[in-house]
Amino acid sequence: MKKIIKTKINFQSLIELLILLLFSLPVLIPLMGPGMILTHDQYFPLHRLMAMEKCFQEGQFPPRWTDLFGMGYGYPFFNFYAPLAYLTGLLFLGIWHNPVGAMHIVFGLSLLMGGIGVWLWLKRIFDSKAALVAGILYNCYPYHLVNAYVRGDISELLASALFPWVLWGFTCIDSNGSKRYAGMLAGSFFFCLVLLSHNIMALLFTGFLTAWMIFKSLRNWKLLIFTGGSYLGGLGLSAFFWLPAFYEKKYVNIAGLLQDAPYHEHFLYWYQLFILNWGYGGSCAGPGDGMSFQLGIVFLMTVMTGIILLFLNWKKYSIDHREEALFWLGAWCSMLFFMLPFSLWFWDHLPLMRYVLYPWRFLSLAALPMAFMTALLLGPGLQMFLKERKIQFISLMVVFIAMSLIYPCLGARHVRVPDEIYLRRTVWAIESATGTYGTTMSNEYLPLWVRVMPSGPADTLLETSAGIPIQVRARRADSYWKIYELELPQKQEVVIPVFYYPGWEVYSKGKFTPFKITPNGFLKVELAPGYQVLEIRFRNTPLRLIANDISLIFWFFWLLAGIMLVYTRRNWKNKR
Repeated sequence: MKKIIKTKINFQSLIELLILLLFSLPVLIPLMGPGMILTHDQYFPLHRLMAMEKCFQEGQFPPRWTDLFGMGYGYPFFNFYAPLAYLTGLLFLGIWHNPVGAMHIVFGLSLLMGGIGVWLWLKRIFDSKAALVAGILYNCYPYHLVNAYVRGDISELLASALFPWVLWGFTCIDSNGSKRYAGMLAGSFFFCLVLLSHNIMALLFTGFLTAWMIFKSLRNWKLLIFTGGSYLGGLGLSAFFWLPAFYEKKYVNIAGLLQDAPYHEHFLYWYQLFILNWGYGGSCAGPGDGMSFQLGIVFLMTVMTGIILLFLNWKKYSIDHREEALFWLGAWCSMLFFMLPFSLWFWDHLPLMRYVLYPWRFLSLAALPMAFMTALLLGPGLQMFLKERKIQFISLMVVFIAMSLIYPCLGARHVRVPDEIYLRRTVWAIESATGTYGTTMSNEYLPLWVRVMPSGPADTLLETSAGIPIQVRARRADSYWKIYELELPQKQEVVIPVFYYPGWEVYSKGKFTPFKITPNGFLKVELAPGYQVLEIRFRNTPLRLIANDISLIFWFFWLLAGIMLVYTRRNWKNKR
């Protein structure tokens, strides 16, 4: 009998998942158009994918330094920029063999995964059909479509798709037996992915997740031990990235980013959250923004109706639903508050807030409480007054109205990608023409030792300090490891056209050789006359080695715990 019930439940879950995917497919229509979606980031995602592919081909893992950027002189891009979207793109590039297709798949998965995560998370709290509708609305959320088809910010979109998966894992911890430990492993894994997806959104979500964990543990303090373990697990699994990125920001031009995107110019006017506009422009000071910041009229209607029913019928809800609803309402109000000019004092005084850059980034997080309140309405809210058939009809109407309002994004612009866009010279030409070195808006990861930017790309392998090129044979010319053979007529200083960053070391005939740094940030070393073998290597600093080791240890124990959990559950089922 139990097997029959379990089969029915699994079949129902499969049907619900298929329905969710079916109703979410229209948001993918622009990805099926000819060429590439033309967004604010333009060709940046393709070039970042090229850089990731080059790092892997050279055997550099975790990737940190690439000479595809910085005019060929190098750039510590992946030491700071969250790599998950491009690691995922690299996986599909190996299958698809088409960079545009690979990145479109990542965009598509990011648009679908969030809704699936919402459905899994909320059906542990409410009726699965209510969770299903909330998942569909999450996939149709306007700001997600803005990130996909206007801004082209694949990393932020991916982060927003992973948020509900973390909540699902952490919600599973509030169970008994093996489900609790499975929830711990799932929560730590997906939290790790969030930390690897987008720096700023990971920062915001970490603060929110901390508050949610504390709230959940108020009634059961032991729960904080298990959720805290999962939380620390996610930090440990991703330490190889966030620890060096956080500590080494003092070595790069991060101040340029804060100057070019002052947060006080990008607050929203309250009515921008409600108007049904759509555009492909950017964000600017004042209300004349060229892009949409709407919360979604359907989402807003379900949320507001859910709030009204909650307070009108307060005692009819279970205590768990009431308490959780209060938390999510408080979270939603705080997110809206931080997007409006009233919150300026907090932006000026709270640590790290200035790195968020755009207050409207809280729109990504705001979708979570809206999904919760939607499920609360369509679950216990309407079940007090209506029969299931009427609730299903209302849910269907909500979904169809939401789907009909996404039509503006379906007109996303496409551009044919010329073959030349994949050439290194093209990447450098775009950098030179736009001043966006390393596909970053403000050159924020440019090493501070580059006081004078070179006038052109890296044309020569080596040159003397007088600027005279010398005959060189390159034995190895990877991004992080270069070996040159050269013949010098006399003792002289040789300039290595590579930007200095902590980790570079120079060896002459196998011996460590001290070097100086030129105003261009290049390495300059004095060499004896005659035949020379010059080797330069980008090595891990002690901090990076420690961060890598922390992640390796945590991944070892995470995998070990997973294997033990599977083995234990299998033995338990056999004994039954």
